[in-house]
Amino acid sequence: MQEVIVAVVVCCAAMAVLKRYLPRAARNAVRQSIARIAGKLGWQRMAHRLEAEKKIAASCDDGCGSCGGCGAPSSQPAEKRIFIRKL
Repeated sequence: MQEVIVAVVVCCAAMAVLKRYLPRAARNAVRQSIARIAGKLGWQRMAHRLEAEKKIAASCDDGCGSCGGCGAPSSQPAEKRIFIRKL
């Protein structure tokens, strides 16, 4: 019984490491292959859950440039206003 518990813990730890450090394309490929296997085994709920990929909004850290922060700077510099207060 102890070996089974250790094996489950090791598998969970390996899944957590892979989920964190595996590239998104590889994670999607693994998810689709597991969904296909689950569908063949008759586990339709699990297959449906794995196939339903959540659409994540693009962010600056994924490198797509959708936020406009990575593109060329605008031709006109931003106007800065400076206020001086008397003490």
